Amino acid sequence: MKKVIAIVVTHNRHQLLVECINGLRAQTQPLDQILVINNGSSDYTGVWLDKQEDLIHIYQENMGPAGGYQTGLQWAYENGYTWMWCMDDDGYPQENALETLFINKGNEVSLVNSLVVDKNNKQTLVYQPKNNQLVAEVNESSIEGMCQLFNGTMFHRDIIEKAGLPQSEMCYCGGELEYYYRIVNRYQIPSKTIPQSIQYHPSTQYSNKQEWDCGASWKIYFHIRNRLKVFQSKYRLKSVALVAYLFFIGGFLWSIIRHQKKDKIRKMAFVFWPVRDGLSEKMSATPFIIETQMRKQSEKSVAHFVVSPLKRKLFNSLVVAHSEAAISI
Repeated sequence: MKKVIAIVVTHNRHQLLVECINGLRAQTQPLDQILVINNGSSDYTGVWLDKQEDLIHIYQENMGPAGGYQTGLQWAYENGYTWMWCMDDDGYPQENALETLFINKGNEVSLVNSLVVDKNNKQTLVYQPKNNQLVAEVNESSIEGMCQLFNGTMFHRDIIEKAGLPQSEMCYCGGELEYYYRIVNRYQIPSKTIPQSIQYHPSTQYSNKQEWDCGASWKIYFHIRNRLKVFQSKYRLKSVALVAYLFFIGGFLWSIIRHQKKDKIRKMAFVFWPVRDGLSEKMSATPFIIETQMRKQSEKSVAHFVVSPLKRKLFNSLVVAHSEAAISI
């Protein structure tokens, strides 16, 4: 028997989670189960979940979306579910979304997504296929080669068997892209979006032009560090992935110079921390560690970021010169 489960990852969004769960309960094609991964919520979420007899929920420390969906997909796979429908807690599906996905999914094993529509302006698309901005502009019955992972995305268990699970260490910013490229590029599993199936979600598009705080915007760390993993899944050759990453870093530094109005030197200095960790595959940093370190760095004077490297360079040159002189004697 083919069983279907919905997987929702949540963190401190009790009211939005309730809206999402109500949308799942109202589906015209009933679900066999709803699983909620409580990613370290400290609000009323845990209390509310304990009262829901028709839900399964798992509490874990906050591991970001990547860690949440890794736990959810692994649990569903190990418990014999055939189809796994994943979505964020701040979105919700239209009543016939799941039924429409099944009617239009086809016979092949593929990654299938609902069309993601702005929940605050239901005429507008959150992600824009073929540069379409409005729902009315989408005329296809199926948009091939497009999925927005974890926004109304349906996985067949065969995809988990072939491509594995999301990488939990990526936490935020890029984990969904790495997983998507791994599925469709490395394992050649087709993907498609079904426009008749609607997933409502807030418009949350990120831009490097937006001002960010070098003492608090810790997600920037993951955005920069994880991009190398994304390129490694997107491109077959490691050399191509590395070149793409270097171009990405160059573009990010240029965006700081051009668009950021505050703390440009601090921000440029900060970039080299996630770059170093990305290149050395150091993936152990947590949001708490990053936020703490960023706060400490923000308390230092701007001169620190200029003088300290010069001091280290001078010290190293003196040590090397002294060592060479001692050897020659």
